[in-house]
Amino acid sequence: RSIYVREELEITQRWPGRLPRVTKTHVDRLKKAIARSKKLPLEAFVTDRIPLTYILDDTRRMMKPVGATARKIALEAHVIVADGHWVNEIVEGLRAAHVNVNGISSVFAVTAKLLSADDKTTDVVTIDVDATNTYLGFYRQGVLAATRTLKIGSQDMNDRLVRVLKIPES
Repeated sequence: RSIYVREELEITQRWPGRLPRVTKTHVDRLKKAIARSKKLPLEAFVTDRIPLTYILDDTRRMMKPVGATARKIALEAHVIVADGHWVNEIVEGLRAAHVNVNGISSVFAVTAKLLSADDKTTDVVTIDVDATNTYLGFYRQGVLAATRTLKIGSQDMNDRLVRVLKIPES
């Protein structure tokens, strides 16, 4: 599931009389703070952090803040989490089968990387249907804006088609 999280960081001033500049270190610290946010469930396993926007001094929004000047920077992000116990069971099962697991990603993170250049300039809805659920990802100019999970999947759709079209089950 996706959880909206916002974390902030004060930027210390290096030179008196000048506004501090945002560095890659500041951005990395914010990303780590997002993954450790107290807003996330304790048992959650973070599969991905998808930045929505960086906010400088509570007013300016931008996607690439490195080099900009600000006294405070905030990051708003969707954090994609999975049940930690479930993830550990899968990883341990794969390791028992001698499969090396280097990381786990969400369907939304993978989909975002597959969006075309044209998709990244418009609004896009992605749909991933499995047997029991349908996952919707709403992207605004290439950035995941919202997610929804519908408790209906391909098996439900198949069962309804069989019933409506009166196809004999075999």
